[in-house]
Amino acid sequence: MLEFEHVTALGGVNHYRNVPGPSANTFDRDVITDPRATEVNQAWIHYKKGSMDIQAGRQRFTLDNHRFIGNVGWRQNEQTFDAVTLVNRSVDDLEVTYAYLLGINRIFGPRFSDTAGPADGRWQSNSHILHLAYDTVPCSTFTGYAYLLDIDEAPSLSTSTVGVAYAGEIPLSNATKLIHLEEFAYQIDYADHPTDFHVPYYNLQLGSTYKRVSGGIGYEVLGSDHASSAFTTPLATLHAFQGWADTFLKTPPGGIEDYQARAGIRLPGEIPFKAVYHKYTPRKGSTVAYGNELDLMASRKFSSHSTGLVKYACFDGKSGGNDLHKFWTQIEFAF
Repeated sequence: MLEFEHVTALGGVNHYRNVPGPSANTFDRDVITDPRATEVNQAWIHYKKGSMDIQAGRQRFTLDNHRFIGNVGWRQNEQTFDAVTLVNRSVDDLEVTYAYLLGINRIFGPRFSDTAGPADGRWQSNSHILHLAYDTVPCSTFTGYAYLLDIDEAPSLSTSTVGVAYAGEIPLSNATKLIHLEEFAYQIDYADHPTDFHVPYYNLQLGSTYKRVSGGIGYEVLGSDHASSAFTTPLATLHAFQGWADTFLKTPPGGIEDYQARAGIRLPGEIPFKAVYHKYTPRKGSTVAYGNELDLMASRKFSSHSTGLVKYACFDGKSGGNDLHKFWTQIEFAF
């Protein structure tokens, strides 16, 4: 497999701020994390024999709901991994995945590969990923995982995370199903992390669908150790979690509790519409809420090759935080 990727800026690179931090080209605008880039997105070889799959090279690699390992598909420059991945299915209903990550090619692109810290376009890595998924539980999947992240350029993100999850969809009738997720993880410092800490993670989701209508509630917690070190997920598709305004791409030192409510409906014309409400509060330290957020999205498939999307996020900051509004329009053509 060989895949190239090219991202350009219509109207010129100086019309938007392309990365956070001192390497940004413009300082009087909000960050739009889609810098210009031309690079090899994927280059791998794959070998399969019996129940074993082995893949080596630069590759797309995701797990579960992308909360810990994702490709950040929302951005123009995809996150890929220089890795060796092994998947074994020799035991019925059990899938065992192991990956060794040598490098992390991030959404900031190759132009910023020499920027130290979180805005670096490529992280050197000595990380180990172990993931087990067991499918015999009726209508649900039980997973267990251990993620040992050793990141040279960002040692404060080097962590050891061990967790379990139980998730699935349970049919209640021909038109109704129950959707659930129960997940717990525990994270400690690892490799060259500069401090000793230990923090928990919880994610509880419950929802249902009935014909063209869906709804649900959720509670996600990224813990904090005495309001100094917080639970982190640096390899996640972060845009999909804790609001589309991207206010909490970096977990605050006091951690975060995210109370969620969501509703969806398929409108006439086969237009799915979705609304999500978040209330954010600190896990440790201050008792003042971080803020609230309302996210809205509608999309439509125009043909087998084209889709359109509109999306809006409104973050209402509390405790001196800034209010934030973001609006997107997107047209995608696929062949």
